[in-house]
Amino acid sequence: MKNYTESIFRRTSAIFAAMVLAAAGLVGQLSWIVSSDQLAQTAQTQSKYTLTVADERGFIYDCKMQPLVGTEQRWQTAVFPTPQNQKKVLDAVEPER
Repeated sequence: MKNYTESIFRRTSAIFAAMVLAAAGLVGQLSWIVSSDQLAQTAQTQSKYTLTVADERGFIYDCKMQPLVGTEQRWQTAVFPTPQNQKKVLDAVEPER
């Protein structure tokens, strides 16, 4: 019976040691990610992009040669939803009528 409990104790100790090493490795990896300036700069450049929509359609005219389409400009934005950004966006756009 003593060998059986000794065997269980060794297995449990080995599993615990492996889990502690894995957790230490994860903490080390996380601290490297957080402190890396290059990764922060890469994340900053990837967080914004410009969407360019090609204007490939032709114009449609009425019988008096007045354009029916393509006469208004539309802006589309993508903003990270924080209260500070919401105030800035609302200050920058015209109110809807």
